[in-house]
Amino acid sequence: MTTTPEDIFKLKMLDCLLELSLFTEGMVPKVNSLNFETTKSRIREILPWMTDIDFIRAGSVADQLFLTKIQDQAFQYNTDFDFIFVPQHVYVAWPQDKSAPPEAVAIIRETRDPMYVKLLVNQNSKHIFPNAILKIDETSRETFVSSNKFLLEFQKHINHEQMAVEISGPSQQIPNRNIIQPDADNISSVDLVFALKLSQWPKNAAEWKGRVRPNDWPEQKLVKEISELDIHVVAKGNIKGDNPDLEWRLSFNLSERRLAEVLSQKEKQCLLVTKTLLKEIDVEDGLSSYHLKSVLWWMLERGPLSREVWSQQNLATCFLTYLNEVRLAIEIKTVSNYFVPKHNMIQHLDSLTLQKTLEKITKIQHDPVSSIFSSSKLMENPRFFFSLSPLKGYEFEDLNAMLGHGYDTTTDKKLTDFFVYHFYNAGLPLVSNPNQRNKVVTLLKKIATLKCVKETNESFAVKHLLKYCFDCIKSKDFSNACEAIAVLIELKEIHEIKQILASYEMDNEEIATLFHNTGCVFLRWSKLSFWEERKKTDLQNAELFFKTAVGLINNVTHNAEYAHFLYTQERFDESLEQATHAIELTQRTEDWLLLSYDITDIDVIDTSIQRHIASHEQITAPAVLFAYYFLVRTLFKLKRKEEAIQKVYKMRNLVHNVPPDYRYDSLSMTGYACLPVDLLEEAKELFNEALNINSTVLQLENIKLCNQLILDQSFDVLYTREVQSFDG
Repeated sequence: MTTTPEDIFKLKMLDCLLELSLFTEGMVPKVNSLNFETTKSRIREILPWMTDIDFIRAGSVADQLFLTKIQDQAFQYNTDFDFIFVPQHVYVAWPQDKSAPPEAVAIIRETRDPMYVKLLVNQNSKHIFPNAILKIDETSRETFVSSNKFLLEFQKHINHEQMAVEISGPSQQIPNRNIIQPDADNISSVDLVFALKLSQWPKNAAEWKGRVRPNDWPEQKLVKEISELDIHVVAKGNIKGDNPDLEWRLSFNLSERRLAEVLSQKEKQCLLVTKTLLKEIDVEDGLSSYHLKSVLWWMLERGPLSREVWSQQNLATCFLTYLNEVRLAIEIKTVSNYFVPKHNMIQHLDSLTLQKTLEKITKIQHDPVSSIFSSSKLMENPRFFFSLSPLKGYEFEDLNAMLGHGYDTTTDKKLTDFFVYHFYNAGLPLVSNPNQRNKVVTLLKKIATLKCVKETNESFAVKHLLKYCFDCIKSKDFSNACEAIAVLIELKEIHEIKQILASYEMDNEEIATLFHNTGCVFLRWSKLSFWEERKKTDLQNAELFFKTAVGLINNVTHNAEYAHFLYTQERFDESLEQATHAIELTQRTEDWLLLSYDITDIDVIDTSIQRHIASHEQITAPAVLFAYYFLVRTLFKLKRKEEAIQKVYKMRNLVHNVPPDYRYDSLSMTGYACLPVDLLEEAKELFNEALNINSTVLQLENIKLCNQLILDQSFDVLYTREVQSFDG
């Protein structure tokens, strides 16, 4: 088939528009601060024996499959948050288990649909369900746990004083106006789901573990890993079932999240765009996000494009290929569940609804560029970004005019310049977002393709990441400079980065400082990433940069920071060695080399210093004092309290020699070191000295804490004496 210059132009424009529309992909909300103790207590009101309850993040947020909206200079997360609550130490057993043990609260009974089961109450269980959620089957006269009754009971216990919660599928849905949580202003709703763990991988999904996969996706190693994850049942009956009130649905949430984690950026983007476009259809019950995910999984496993071909094709080609797969699924009215293929998830959908979806897809396929550009959801963020441009000719209306002009070489060049400008200026600052680091590299490589550079796309990306890094260093923006280096590790090995930096006439001390701070970036990122594999890689990179910094310049600052890292990883013996070495290095020099932590480090530092930073935004002190601080903490963790006390006294002797500018923070930190080893009077004295330097609320609170601990300690001594006297 002949491809004309106009065809190439249209595909290039589609590719660029798709990339622009997905600019906020990966901007995820901070949900670590959400507290669910109230929800857990409500579950315990129904089931008092559920003492330990885990909660699992689920849905689009956990999978990072949603677009963030920028509105009024702030982020709006146009998605709901799903959380699954699973009791520990209990499970649901399969009937092949000859005798269900007491930990099994129920026994599976299969239904006509392999995706749904019934939960027969285990009469041998030591855990008893309340009558309010039980129902007797009229045919068998056996007692089952009712999914519908459980949902109503759950709703009743959450809604104590107001109707704050609505039942939606298996979940209790709390709309934004009723969410009483920090960081919840930009959340559309929260879905709370109760689940019970299965005793083993369901036999209804046994085929998944061993089936032939033409595209070798997922790889066999991952199939084995997923097969060992927990599977659950959730309170959702089959609306077409014989007795939906008694039925519970199988949930492969952990397996699905693992699959989402291994999706490439391009695969996620195809899903996100399709999901956004199809949501614009005015239908009540159409294809869901889960249906679209399932089509993607089937396509990756056995579809027309192998994983290798996916990586070679541009985003536009992959999007059109995936969209066609969705079309085929609608035409045959079949989207098989990825784990239980005998279950067709769209067989109940109305034909008119499917027809409307088919018409929308036809329209997109006929003119994908116009479909993307006319989508209010996909274009609202680019419209905002373009409005920030200081140059004329680079705003949204200019793009509209150029696309409306049609193809010619002049328009092609203007549009190329337009996209290159925005990809570069809006893309590079994304280095500061750990969940968007891949997008930085993608955009730089795309610029290289658009400009038809002679060097490789990777070399182009490396060159411009380094340029951005040095520009940040010149402007004293050291944080972004280190984040650029952290992104660079996606493209180069650390020894190569060191060689490149040396070629730019950076000496070992400068490189060591840059690597030290890049290690801190990775440590922070490990706390922010949603993916476990990514967290693991970030921690490995953090250690790699810390060790390299120590190897380049063996000074107290780098060793103290490395000791801190090892302490956070509970590698206490190694932390002890590094902290001790850092202190020894200080004895050879009179320089007060400094170490500082600020608000960006608050998630990776211990509670005492967290309080200090929360009050003063940072803490700065000689690195040797930090080395002593981590040494004391480490010895305490190793149950070597007497040695820790000796180190505190050495730290205390040292603190009064610290230069006046850093003495307040140094006294505070020495006081914090006293607390775990019960040197409470000494801590109080240090906090009083700090108070004399700077009269702050924090020091008053520290002194109050010491007084309370001293009082508690006196009470414990008195109580012990009374007990001993009584025993005598």
